[in-house]
Amino acid sequence: MIYRISGKTEIIKRPQLKTLFFPLSISFERDDKKSEVQVEGELLKPGTYAQFDSTMTLNAQLDCLVVYLPEGK
Repeated sequence: MIYRISGKTEIIKRPQLKTLFFPLSISFERDDKKSEVQVEGELLKPGTYAQFDSTMTLNAQLDCLVVYLPEGK
């Protein structure tokens, strides 16, 4: 799924599915400094990803890709 987030939203961790979060683009602040996205204390930039182990609430302005994969047994 591709999302355009503008404000507060939840990325839901679905049972028995691995949830991967890829930021694609992050909006710029007025002073031309890039905004940052942190997930569980880890700074993410376009081209990196995080795996969610639980539902996450984000408050950001960004485009992202969320990939759900079957978890191995």
